Amino acid sequence: MEAYPYVSMIDRIIPKDDENDLLKYRPISLLSDVGNQLEKRMQRQLKGNFDEVLLNTQHAFIMCRATFIAPTEIMHKLLTAMFTQLFALTIQLNMSKRFDC
Repeated sequence: MEAYPYVSMIDRIIPKDDENDLLKYRPISLLSDVGNQLEKRMQRQLKGNFDEVLLNTQHAFIMCRATFIAPTEIMHKLLTAMFTQLFALTIQLNMSKRFDC
């Protein structure tokens, strides 16, 4: 975040006691607001590009698709392959440690 000008990084909150005493003002950071706005703009621009690239099987982080539906679809495809005597292979990744919980 070194690209932001120093003036835009800090603002002052008006104190409750005496508004004229400059020593009672405390600085707050505005970087989170600026960062959030940049994130939203980047998300809008990238979303249009990713919609063309994402597979139909992608479930996480996509509107109107839930990750709990994916295992149901996988089981349906595996059972269909088993009953029609087709070869089926799944590759499963454990992502439980990926997120900081």
